[in-house]
Amino acid sequence: MKITFPHLGNAWIVIQALFEALDIEVVVPPLNSQRALELGSKIAPESACLPLKINLGNYLEAAALGADTILLTGGSGPCRFGLYGEVERQILLEAGYPYEVVVLELPDGSWRGLAQRIRYIAGERNSWTRILRAMRFAFAKSVAIDEVEDLMHWARPRLGNPGETEKIYLEAQRRLAAAMSVAAVRETVAWTR
Repeated sequence: MKITFPHLGNAWIVIQALFEALDIEVVVPPLNSQRALELGSKIAPESACLPLKINLGNYLEAAALGADTILLTGGSGPCRFGLYGEVERQILLEAGYPYEVVVLELPDGSWRGLAQRIRYIAGERNSWTRILRAMRFAFAKSVAIDEVEDLMHWARPRLGNPGETEKIYLEAQRRLAAAMSVAAVRETVAWTR
């Protein structure tokens, strides 16, 4: 199983950390781009929204890198995102990409159903203790990303050279993605300050 997911902001850093902590192979799709949009638009219905087209482009690029399973969140809400899992699975299948799609949501409000999906992705080799430890580590990265983004939002209008803030931000993203411990995550936030 090689898992991929839609490239939504900096969520890739958190998702990659979670999977790698569980020794699950992850294929991070390339950053969103015009190419991803063009690829997704080729197989998406004409009336599909931009995010759906970008997601499809992400999956096509990830398939070229060996991904065979898509993981995404679901649920109900004001947009169609809660339906993306099934809609995207069908579009990809019709286009010749037999991805397995796992949607993390509470099926029929069942926590047990969510736990079963988590167990399926994590595999029997990972204990619940290890899964929870990996989730805590991923959460620490999530909090750190938020802190770094807040710092960058504060710094952008205050630093004399606009490109300097962007360089710091990109380096902080790189460091957070590479961090393999909570201490390294904290060091990155401290470095950003």
